[in-house]
Amino acid sequence: MLDGGWEDVLENNAVELYNLSEDIGETTTLAAVQVDKRDELLDDLIKWQEEIDAPIPREINPEYETEVMVSILT
Repeated sequence: MLDGGWEDVLENNAVELYNLSEDIGETTTLAAVQVDKRDELLDDLIKWQEEIDAPIPREINPEYETEVMVSILT
């Protein structure tokens, strides 16, 4: 989720937070330092997911790797 140069990433049940205006390569997560911003963006993400009734993937897509490899090799 992007907000004014900040990006909040929820992956593998871990929350990452990047200041894209200063760290475009996403090398340093600020989730433990910028707790208020992390919580704000995470709350916004959860509300948005609930508003649009977005399904949360619970399983790995078995076709994902195959699709990626086919596109790379062709």
